[in-house]
Amino acid sequence: MLYCGHIALLPWQFFTNTPCTVCLPQIKLIPYVFPHTRLKLQRDPKDTSVSGNGLGIRVVGGKEIPGCHGEIGAYIAKVTPGGVAEQTGKVVEGMQVLELNGVPLMGKTYEEVQCIMGQPSTETELCVRL
Repeated sequence: MLYCGHIALLPWQFFTNTPCTVCLPQIKLIPYVFPHTRLKLQRDPKDTSVSGNGLGIRVVGGKEIPGCHGEIGAYIAKVTPGGVAEQTGKVVEGMQVLELNGVPLMGKTYEEVQCIMGQPSTETELCVRL
């Protein structure tokens, strides 16, 4: 295991940006060693904006994580006023998004994050770094 900042990386993460489905259950067992929180958000079916995806947030990937030697991650670029995420009072622009529905977003490009964000679901679990 290697530590990037305060994030533990599994051996398969050194070689690929796409986790295999067999590895995904193992990810939930690895605790983050920095403050984070998991939020369950109900998608708003009335929110048809492209950027919000029913969650009232725009998440972008492919951004460099400070202190992680070039590793990339995903961040909240926009919080829609009155949207689902803003109503929690816990989500702000600039937060690092660690996982979406159990899928780690560290090492994901912009396109990969958009694909993951676009997956249909009525409830979404968002794990963010505090």
